[in-house]
Amino acid sequence: MGIDRLAWRARGHYLQGDIEGPITCSGDAVEDPTNTVCFGGVPSYDHFRPQVYGVDFVADGPRLGVDGLAWYALAGYRHETLRFQTHFVNTFGRLDDQDLVARLDRASVAFGLTWSGWRGLRVAGEGYYAPDALATVRLGVSWGWGAAR
Repeated sequence: MGIDRLAWRARGHYLQGDIEGPITCSGDAVEDPTNTVCFGGVPSYDHFRPQVYGVDFVADGPRLGVDGLAWYALAGYRHETLRFQTHFVNTFGRLDDQDLVARLDRASVAFGLTWSGWRGLRVAGEGYYAPDALATVRLGVSWGWGAAR
């Protein structure tokens, strides 16, 4: 059985991706006469390369009177570099090969409840908010070993 008091921790995260394909104009889009941008061109071959890193500071709260149920809250910061490179040849043979880059710094907050159940099962529900960017409700189920807090 864990100690029932407030605990603090920090967690870091990093994401890097490389996605290639017809993002700007798909095969269907170049055949669609109602698509004024893509129609008559060649399907695009674009690259999207996100890179994100950040840190969250988490407060794990004491149990809420029900065995295994506890709360947590977090405040975080993340830096995102989002690079999108277009490669599309339109109906006139003109190449669109722009390199678009967005660099964003975001704060976030979340509040959640966790239930540590039977033999390593853990269920969590969370409300997550990043101002001017994202608000989500998440549900997570995990299985682990060792003593649950």
